[in-house]
Amino acid sequence: MIKIILITLSLFIMLASCEQTQKGVEQDIKNTTDNVKNQLNKIDDAAKKNSKDFGDKIKEESDHLGDSAKSAVDKVNKKADKVMKDLQTDN
Repeated sequence: MIKIILITLSLFIMLASCEQTQKGVEQDIKNTTDNVKNQLNKIDDAAKKNSKDFGDKIKEESDHLGDSAKSAVDKVNKKADKVMKDLQTDN
């Protein structure tokens, strides 16, 4: 009879230990999942920021090239006007 009581008590202790282990594993899984979500959000935020920064840099370079091209066209037009005036005075 004492053996049955000891065995039953031992089984209850093992069951309680298994429940604690299961709760610990479930908490570890939840913590890991939350950490992964946080890391993915950080990666997403960084990608969005880098994309915006890259787009801004491209626009800035494009504006600069556009200004340079306009300046070059203006210089060519001024030279052309001068040549036309010179040709008209020669005639």
